[in-house]
Amino acid sequence: YLPLASTPARPPGEAVVVATGPGSGFVETLEAWAAQDYAPLRITVVDTASPRPLADEVAAVLPEARLVRLDRTAGYGEAVAAAVAALPAADPDVPGYLLLAHDDAAPAPAVAGILVEEALAAEAALVGPKLVHWERPEELEDLGIQVDLFGAKVPLVERGELDQAQHDAMTDVFGVSSPALLVHRGCYDEVGGIDPAIDGRGEDVDLSWRIQAAGGRVRVAPDAVVRHLGGARRGHDPALDERRAARHQLRAALANHGIANLVLVVPQLLLLSLGEARYALGGGRVDRVRTVLGAWVWNLRHLPGLVRRRRILHPVRRLSDAELRFAMV
Repeated sequence: YLPLASTPARPPGEAVVVATGPGSGFVETLEAWAAQDYAPLRITVVDTASPRPLADEVAAVLPEARLVRLDRTAGYGEAVAAAVAALPAADPDVPGYLLLAHDDAAPAPAVAGILVEEALAAEAALVGPKLVHWERPEELEDLGIQVDLFGAKVPLVERGELDQAQHDAMTDVFGVSSPALLVHRGCYDEVGGIDPAIDGRGEDVDLSWRIQAAGGRVRVAPDAVVRHLGGARRGHDPALDERRAARHQLRAALANHGIANLVLVVPQLLLLSLGEARYALGGGRVDRVRTVLGAWVWNLRHLPGLVRRRRILHPVRRLSDAELRFAMV
């Protein structure tokens, strides 16, 4: 995904903000996107059948933004897919970029420009910002992620860690988190985009993994700072989040490992799941048993979509299993 000789200094960007029952920070998030100093940048807000219509709020802050309202509650992957489908087709002669964001991630004014500049300078397909606490921006939330063989996300900073520029030298990472990221439009389309079956908790691991497998470079731009409110502070159900995380971690591993790795990894995953379920049952944690085993049931029920995801990635896979494993923790 190298810049072409004809690439303009400021290639077009399409920002997609997914609003899922947004809370008190929504208007401030819209204002942050309105304040972006990058042009050309078009903004699409996806309203996933929120309890209150968002058209007036969006129009008041972003009068030129496109609003896509879904007629039913949808997960993050499905919402992004609906927004991208409504965008003009990508120009193969001019690399364009998608900026995907949650409704509680407020970027500093220069974020869009910094991310695009980093993508062009580093020839990267996926670039993430520095995520900080919404109310206490001196606290780090995220600066890229690593992934293990089984799809588990391994953060590179500790939650609540003070930002003293100690991680600002970090550049290449395995993945970036979904509250805010920039992705090369051509690469995004080539790997099948964000999995529409993933309705939160894990779409970032899946997308990063697929882009890595397709040979795309993944970077972090620490100068791009985004304040993030986060699900825990918005009153999300921890039990539901845990179930989603288990389902989607397993789906990412099953969908993105090459055949050689998959033959080895599936038995290990099954043994680990059975071992964890037995351990949880011995401790009386019946809910955890349901979560672990339910992840397998859910993925079996969604097997046709998983197979389709594998078929999309197979012809564009450029890194071997061994090369990907070397990049994991």
